[in-house]
Amino acid sequence: MSTVTPASTKEPSGFGISHTILVNISNFAVDSFFSEVKVLGTENVPAQGGVVLTDTLLDCRMNSCKYLDPACLSYAVIEATKSVKKRYIHYWVKDSLFKNPALGALLLNAGNIPVDRKTKNNQVLFKGTFEALVRDEVIGVFPEGTSHTHSRLMPVKDGVGWTALEYVKYLEDQRASSTSDGEKNSVRPAIVIPVGITYSDKTKYRSRVAIEFGTPITVDEYSEQFLSTEEVEAKSAVKRLTKSVEDAMIELTVNAPDWDTLNAAILARQLLWANEKDLRMENFREVTQTLIDLLANPPPSSNLSLLKEALLSYHFYLQTARLSHSSLSQIPLPSTLDPSRPTPLPTRFSTLALFLKDLVSSLIRLPFFALPFLVNVPVYLVGRYGAKLVEDEEETKAQMKLVFGLLVSAMIYPACAIALYKVAFSGTWVGGIVGLGVAGALVFGLINYHLTLIDDNYDHARKLVATFRILLGIWCPPSWDIILTPPSQASSSSSTDATISSPTSPRPTSPLPPPYEPNPTRIPSRRLVRQVLRARLKASKSLESYLLSLESGDDKVPASAYLATSFITDPVNEQALSPSASASASSSDSTGSLGSSFDIVGGKQGGNGERLGKEVVTFLRDAGARIIKGAAGELADTHWLEDENGSGEEKKEI
Repeated sequence: MSTVTPASTKEPSGFGISHTILVNISNFAVDSFFSEVKVLGTENVPAQGGVVLTDTLLDCRMNSCKYLDPACLSYAVIEATKSVKKRYIHYWVKDSLFKNPALGALLLNAGNIPVDRKTKNNQVLFKGTFEALVRDEVIGVFPEGTSHTHSRLMPVKDGVGWTALEYVKYLEDQRASSTSDGEKNSVRPAIVIPVGITYSDKTKYRSRVAIEFGTPITVDEYSEQFLSTEEVEAKSAVKRLTKSVEDAMIELTVNAPDWDTLNAAILARQLLWANEKDLRMENFREVTQTLIDLLANPPPSSNLSLLKEALLSYHFYLQTARLSHSSLSQIPLPSTLDPSRPTPLPTRFSTLALFLKDLVSSLIRLPFFALPFLVNVPVYLVGRYGAKLVEDEEETKAQMKLVFGLLVSAMIYPACAIALYKVAFSGTWVGGIVGLGVAGALVFGLINYHLTLIDDNYDHARKLVATFRILLGIWCPPSWDIILTPPSQASSSSSTDATISSPTSPRPTSPLPPPYEPNPTRIPSRRLVRQVLRARLKASKSLESYLLSLESGDDKVPASAYLATSFITDPVNEQALSPSASASASSSDSTGSLGSSFDIVGGKQGGNGERLGKEVVTFLRDAGARIIKGAAGELADTHWLEDENGSGEEKKEI
């Protein structure tokens, strides 16, 4: 058995040239696919020392994707350590892939570690991992052990606990056989850093992502028990460490008890933020979890239950009509969202005016975007085709878009460079060098020009398509409409068919996705537009009414335990404290004197707690939510609304 290598004489990094190439490609892919990449908690990533990253992924459907997720994790680690020394990640790969000599050499050169899952000897299983940790390198682990779609964090497997604690044993064995004091003290046990990746919508091109590093977990308090001669003690230490990792991961993820609750919370968030980009990614996870906590278990026949039903009905109509709420955000809501007052639908001429406005706006932008658009049309089309190949696998749509898009880009941009090189080449060696430089600069400029303009043009194109569908729906005779009843209304709340039976809307009775069912015959959007708009209005009214009732009362609402402790309410002043002040208040009052304002009860998924309803509304407002204020019914927005008589009045911003 080899001995621990002193820090001064450690072997070179286990990454070859192929790793550098792959990392550069994946970083380009991440920057291209997402409109915003936010890295949080960078202070928790050390510049040196062995690290085990336990990564978990979430988005509006809790997707996990075996290619895109490591790319985002690697991107974040490089971003977090670039000011000192860039750090790279080793990933586990099953050893059967290394049997092919060429593929095995490539995988090893890229820094991947072969793992023999069949062996019962943990020291053999983790040998490659330990060798990397001794060199103060980083290991990436996905402890859920699955890449399927869920509504919440799945139970964390014990692999990360065994890895960290077996490494402690490995170091002890090495130190026992070493004669040098320098060698005995040069290597420290690895730390475990939980990571959460939050996608606004992973399957959508130019969506957003936040990668958050949690507080590092040391293994010191588990090591003594693990090194005990009793096997049961070692297993207990692993279970304790795994539980600590799982608890930390829960705080970095969005967790919903079922798919109905998750879908309803997403629609509530979209209603409160007409433009979701106004919701900062720093607040995205906490806002979504807050709404899930509100909607998780509504009492039957309560206002909250009616709100959840309205949100799910709106979700049903949007999915069936192939529309998104963001594409409807420019259709004006009434200035007073009074549930007792009937509200007319948009008129034919108002929808025509909206369509013409969007058409003119898109046409004005088109000349400036024409060149990058024409160059990248094959990328868009092939990426879309790749996603359609896996319509029954929601969690792989994004990676298919990414892989197919990269392959086409790898052909298109070199072809552009060659064409430009030939144009700029003058026939001499000097001209060749100049032509090469000009071609490279122009292609690089074209790539960045495309990334600069794509978001604005893409948003306008989506709105144009949506307003055209709405125009058709409003101008068509009402007799052409198809009347559909949402499954949540057609069946009891305990029915497993309470939402659409499709990969994008799994059944609410389980966090697991339903078996894939082919999409039924598509209904033309124009025949559902009126129902979509009515459902949108009903959901908006219900949401505003419920939040205002919370704000005006003293009721408590359910909350995840970590949110309850992060937003403790001052029992004297009835004001929400900041997370830092909450932590101070909590630590200074361990006897529970704040119990009148919040209550935490341990339980599955990190435990349950309570928050004051008015504090929740204040939190949502501070994060930018559009909520009506006062009896006047004014909306917190800067757009224009139409009242019942069709006159416009400006909304006032809170």
